[in-house]
Amino acid sequence: MSIARRILAIAAAVVMMGCGGKTASKGTLFLWGSDINLKFTQYVADLTEKENPHILYLPTASGDHEDNILRWESLCKAIGVEPHIMRVWVDSSAEQTFEQMIERADAIVIGGGNTLNMLGIWQAQGIDQMLIEAMQRGAIVAGGSAGSIAWFESGISDSRPAGLSVVEGLGVLPFSNCPHYGDKAKRELYHQELESGQIEGGYAMDDKAGILFSDGEVVEAVTYDPEQRAYFVQAHSGKAVAEELPTRLLLAEGAIAEGEYSVEMIGKSVNELQGADGALEAFVAKAGAEPTTRVEAMFRHKDLAAVVHDQYMDLFGSYVIRYIYNDRGTWHLMGEDLGVTVGESEVLFREKATTMLGQAEEKYKK
Repeated sequence: MSIARRILAIAAAVVMMGCGGKTASKGTLFLWGSDINLKFTQYVADLTEKENPHILYLPTASGDHEDNILRWESLCKAIGVEPHIMRVWVDSSAEQTFEQMIERADAIVIGGGNTLNMLGIWQAQGIDQMLIEAMQRGAIVAGGSAGSIAWFESGISDSRPAGLSVVEGLGVLPFSNCPHYGDKAKRELYHQELESGQIEGGYAMDDKAGILFSDGEVVEAVTYDPEQRAYFVQAHSGKAVAEELPTRLLLAEGAIAEGEYSVEMIGKSVNELQGADGALEAFVAKAGAEPTTRVEAMFRHKDLAAVVHDQYMDLFGSYVIRYIYNDRGTWHLMGEDLGVTVGESEVLFREKATTMLGQAEEKYKK
């Protein structure tokens, strides 16, 4: 069964939030908490149920920034689809109209950036109505950050100078929205606005969580980091209350299942791990980590281990995942990955463990 049909089949089991008497536009929206990324690009492609979907990217909110366009092209290459981009900083020499580009799309992905500037351009060019019509005819419309706020009545945004503020969206979904909900300042302003009655209740997403809507109703919430979630937030007796939505973890095909690996939370420095045995001994002896480097966790699957540490956190803003393989009692260092959180590191380990193990067995057991 395809992902789209499976999602719709389980929709009745997912907590639904009503529209409070308001009417949402018909169509499918998938909205998340940050900018474009690989997991959600694949998710959107799967929703189209097409082998080679035509997915159109709108980098309007970033001013058609070339870095964002290059990022989109790399994401499309990674999932095996052709990249399509609709720039708005154009003139009459462009070969296609905005209408023609949007009409051809099976799915449309809206990038992050300045929400107000994006909506101003859309409204001046009529793009907002073109997108709504595309959604109503069956195209998947998706977006993160500014690309999420745009579809709600209002949202918490950094679109204006000198501080965060509430901006108005297109009102396709009759709720408020707070992407980047893990950001303390945005979360606090969202709660303040709800508690004061300035905005209606609505949906909040951490950076790596998203919500699929069909005709204004929640179908499912998804995440690619078990530490990040999606929420429905509203004021009760003058206090903002966030209700976590049931959230499905997105895993790549071939990921090892729960129960096929172990997790050991460590929380010690390399210096404190002197004298450890097994994979940790090999990591301490061979990985060249500084004595003050903190080892947060270790994952194990058969003869493969992965040590998660923070040596380059200041440089990359991510944990390092160091793979180590046990060849008949001798531990060998393998490759590395980066994970922003321990939870994301665990997902990466689950997705890559089978491949890494196969490569190690081929190398050391011939």
